[in-house]
Amino acid sequence: FELMFVRPLLLSALLATGSIAEMEPQCQCSEIKPCVEAAGGTVHSCADRCQKYFIAMGAQWRAAKQCILAHEERILAAGECAHKSFGQICATSPGFLVPKRYTGTIELAAYTEISAMLKRSGVFLEGKQMIKAGSKGVGCMSKCVARSSCAKLNCGIALPSDNVIVSNVKSCAIRAGFTTPIIRQVCQCLASAGVLQLANVCERLTVT
Repeated sequence: FELMFVRPLLLSALLATGSIAEMEPQCQCSEIKPCVEAAGGTVHSCADRCQKYFIAMGAQWRAAKQCILAHEERILAAGECAHKSFGQICATSPGFLVPKRYTGTIELAAYTEISAMLKRSGVFLEGKQMIKAGSKGVGCMSKCVARSSCAKLNCGIALPSDNVIVSNVKSCAIRAGFTTPIIRQVCQCLASAGVLQLANVCERLTVT
């Protein structure tokens, strides 16, 4: 379960400080590799630690996790695809600089894209409330992962613009099989797991 979220949360942790106008040393690949390998257990424990935010949405935690586990292969494929699409994010030798980044700008770009998709599906008002509720859980996990050893590295990674990141992740998710029928299936599973607010939304969701 934890491997599905390693790369997105790890990238968020590494982007946790600084402004886009400042520069910082680029992380060397040798520094990041041990963090990535150890991050799985961190994400797993952080997910369980932050489960109260998802339970507050009505979810039965174990059942909700199974809704995601059922699509583990697709999620891993999407994550690998997105990771490759970013190119060389770390340095093979010291001496390179990269712009510092805000996690908030990437989150805003993702929110904008998700909101646009919900509007096209005609479920923006219902979906907007779910995004607000779910963001607390995601924020909790990001902060938890940010306390891992990777976040403590005094360096940054080279990533494309926020909109390109979001676009690449979306394209990779669709390529991995997260089409409209699958997204509706996941939605219905979560509704059955207790997130009742989704019950009237799932059949109208459209991936575009």
